[in-house]
Amino acid sequence: MVLDGVKKPWILMPSGPLGWSSHRYIVPSLLDVWTGLGAHIEYLWFPRPVITKKWIQKIKNEASHLVFPIGISHYEALWTLRQLRENHGVELAAVLMLAADLTKGYNTVFENRLVLSSNDRFVTNCSVEKKLAELAFHHSSRVMAIPLPVSEIFKPVSKEERLSFKESLGLSPNDLFILYAGRISAQKNVHGLLSTFSLFLKNHKNAKLFILGPHDDIGLPHFGQARNTRYANEICTLITDLKIDRSVVFRGEVTQEELTKYLSACDVNITLSLHSGEDFGYSIAQGLACGAPTIVSGWGGGIDFSGPTGGAIRVPVTVSENGPRVCNLTAVQALVRLTDFEENAKWRLRALAFAKKKLSLEYARLKWSEILELQQTCPRQNLKLNKMYLNNYLDSFTRQVRGFQSADDELYLKITKIYAAQNHTSLKKIKRGQKVYFHPLFDLKKNMLRDSTAMETDLSLSPTEKRQISKHIGRKNEIVSIKFSEIKTRSWTKKLIKSGVLLPVLD
Repeated sequence: MVLDGVKKPWILMPSGPLGWSSHRYIVPSLLDVWTGLGAHIEYLWFPRPVITKKWIQKIKNEASHLVFPIGISHYEALWTLRQLRENHGVELAAVLMLAADLTKGYNTVFENRLVLSSNDRFVTNCSVEKKLAELAFHHSSRVMAIPLPVSEIFKPVSKEERLSFKESLGLSPNDLFILYAGRISAQKNVHGLLSTFSLFLKNHKNAKLFILGPHDDIGLPHFGQARNTRYANEICTLITDLKIDRSVVFRGEVTQEELTKYLSACDVNITLSLHSGEDFGYSIAQGLACGAPTIVSGWGGGIDFSGPTGGAIRVPVTVSENGPRVCNLTAVQALVRLTDFEENAKWRLRALAFAKKKLSLEYARLKWSEILELQQTCPRQNLKLNKMYLNNYLDSFTRQVRGFQSADDELYLKITKIYAAQNHTSLKKIKRGQKVYFHPLFDLKKNMLRDSTAMETDLSLSPTEKRQISKHIGRKNEIVSIKFSEIKTRSWTKKLIKSGVLLPVLD
C-alpha cells in the first residue's frame, strides 16, 4: 500500500547516533515501513536542527505530515515543533511516537503542552500505552497502537539446526535451554527471573539459563532514585545464594545474527520485566518471529503478546502499595508447561502465527497508512489535559523529583494498574465461577505473603476469613486454582486481590 497525493509524510530522522541499543534493530524496520508507503525521509542533526527559510518553504510545498519517530527524544521533537509553529508558521499535523513516558508522568509533553494541538496524532507501541494516552489527553487526540515490526532476519530454523546450535553451547539434546535476552537491570526484574529459575531447577536439573545483554545501573529514575551501581554485584550474590551458579551462563551482548540463533534454538524465551517503560519488549517480538515458546510478564507490552490469540504465556502482575510484582510460582508453572514436548511444539506454532499476523512489515504498513491518511479536521486547538497528570508535572518542581514521590502516589497507582491490565480484572468484571490463582505461600499467623521473592504485604483478616483461606491452601510451592463462587464475600475478595493473594486469570 502506497499513500497517494502530491504531498508526502516527512519522517524527521536523527542523523546522529540513536539512543537505546534496541533502536539499532527497530529503526531500520520502521524505515522499511515508511519508505514502502512512499514517505520522505529527512535526516536532521538533533537536538538543535538547522532551520533555514529554504527548508521551511520545502516543507510547506512537499510535506503532508511531520513524523517524529523513535530515536528522537520528546524534548528534541517538541523543541523542533515549537520552532516550526511559533517562528515559521508551519501548522502541519505532527505524529509523535510515544516511548512509554506516560508511565513516568510525561513531564516532557506537559512542559510543552501548548505546542501540541488536537490535530496531532500519537502512535504507541502497545494497547495499554494507548489507554494511558487517552487518559492523559481526555480522548481529544487521535491515538493508535501499532506494534513495532520485526526484521525479516529473525525467522525460525530447522530442528537439526536448533540441535546443532545447542550442541555448540555445550548442551545435549535433552538439556533444557532457557533464554533471557535484554538488559541486565533492576528495571528488567532479572533478580526475579533468577529466583523463578532456581525454583524450576529443583525438579529440572538439566536446565540451563543463558542471559544475553549488557549490564546497566539505571535504577528507578521516575522515583528520582540514584543509579543502582551495585546491581551486577547483587545479581552475582543472588546466584551464589540460590546455588545456581553452574546453571546460569552470561554471554553479554551478541550480534543480530547470533541473537537469531539463540532465539531460534532455545526451548523457552522468558522475560519477567517490570520496567516502567516496557511498552513493547523487542527481544520478545524477535523471539516470537523465530518461533521461540515464550513467557512474558503481564505488564505493558507483554499483554499484547499474550491472551487467547497471543503467541506467549502471560504471568500475572499485581500492583500493591509497594509497586508491581510478578508471581514467581506462576512463572514456574509456565516454565514446566512450555518444557513439555507437546506443549513446546504447540507454542512454537502459536509464536510464528502471531508474529506473521501482528509483527510483520505488511501489518505495520497497513496500520501506519491508516494514521497518515487522516487529515486535519479543524483549526489548531490546544489539547484537553488530564488534571492528575498536569498536577503531577507542576508538583514535580516543588518536590524536585521529575516523576513520582513513592509507589503509593495516586497517579502512579492508576498508571500501573492500567499497565498491569488490572482494569480488566476488577471485581465487577470477575464473573461467578471464573478461576483465580490462590497464592499458597500465605502465612496465616503473620497475615502476610511469605514468598521470599515477593514484597511482604500486610493483610488483616478475621478468624472466619482465615478458616476460609485454610480450606484452599495446597502443598507448598504450588498454586491452587479455586473458583470465584467459592469465595464468600466480595470485600474479602477485593482485599485478597489488592494484596496479591488472589491473582485473577487473564488468559
